[in-house]
Amino acid sequence: MILWIFNSLIFLLWSRTCCSTSQQNVTTRLKNYTALALDFLKNYEVQATQIYSGESQAAWRYETDLTECNREFSVVNSTFAKAFSMKASKNASLINDVDLSNDMARQIRIIRRNVLPKSQRDMKLIDDLISNMTNIYSTGKLCKKNNYTNETRCMELDPDLNELMAKSRDYDELLWGWKSWRDTVGPPMRTLYERLVGLLNSGARDHAWGDYGNFQRSEYEMGNDFQSAIKKLWNDLRLLYQELHAYVRYKLHEKYPQVSSNGTIQAHLLGNMWAQDWSSIYDIVKPFPKVPSLDVTPNLIKQQYNAKKMFKLAQSFFVSLGLDPMPQMFWNKSVITKPKDRKMVCHPSAWDFCKGDVR
Repeated sequence: MILWIFNSLIFLLWSRTCCSTSQQNVTTRLKNYTALALDFLKNYEVQATQIYSGESQAAWRYETDLTECNREFSVVNSTFAKAFSMKASKNASLINDVDLSNDMARQIRIIRRNVLPKSQRDMKLIDDLISNMTNIYSTGKLCKKNNYTNETRCMELDPDLNELMAKSRDYDELLWGWKSWRDTVGPPMRTLYERLVGLLNSGARDHAWGDYGNFQRSEYEMGNDFQSAIKKLWNDLRLLYQELHAYVRYKLHEKYPQVSSNGTIQAHLLGNMWAQDWSSIYDIVKPFPKVPSLDVTPNLIKQQYNAKKMFKLAQSFFVSLGLDPMPQMFWNKSVITKPKDRKMVCHPSAWDFCKGDVR
């Protein structure tokens, strides 16, 4: 809360200065928009770094410890950051970018971009909805009774269900894990998600984007070329993907009679809760059985690798390419293995808090 109050004071001073300066310049038809834009961008960089870093700190605190107190703290900071973004967008819109350099004009245009609802209440509601869905998604559990031992085992998404989807070769068990997890977390999230979409689309319409999807696609800065570029990429990859898909389907059909010899592949058989990574079923689909396995896990275990040691090994590779090593703060503050004493979002993610603080 101290962080929020401190940032509030900075924000109020900054917005007043920029508003009054911008209004004076509009009134007097300021000739040198470059000087105005440079002054605006310098002030924006200082304050945005402070405020967005505070927002990330609060979000990190919540996602690494899913308590109600941390959720409320994250919502307060996120809502405040949105108000800052709204004010910055309005101030940037007062600057004529016609005579600016391309780089400076682009910075002004990016700051202008806005999709937030004009109501402070709606901005807070967006953060409330997202934080509540994060909690539901990250803490959902499935419980299954063992018919032989009569014991009940409850499984979280990570590592339990992710491991089940990667390692099980039982068709029915995989289907149970895939469907039951979605049946557990989906219904509680549905109403929240529908409300979120409505608020985001309402904000997009307020700012003439049409819908939130148009706003998101605009971040690529490709205008009307975006969809045609995606279609071209798909057409370039289509034949390769179709051949790969057909081969994987054929191998899975050998393993599971339930898989059709043509058409689609059941998503729960691809070794991943979201069917986005097929590497876990390599043992089923490998094309050359006599070739040594690409799986280095047995050797890593033999050499007593743990999570941190694997990170260090990965870092040594990137350093060998000429990149900088991670700062010490990365090793001090990152959560590399899931703690047992609290609930958290355990999906891999990279965070930049500015000022050399990355986790």
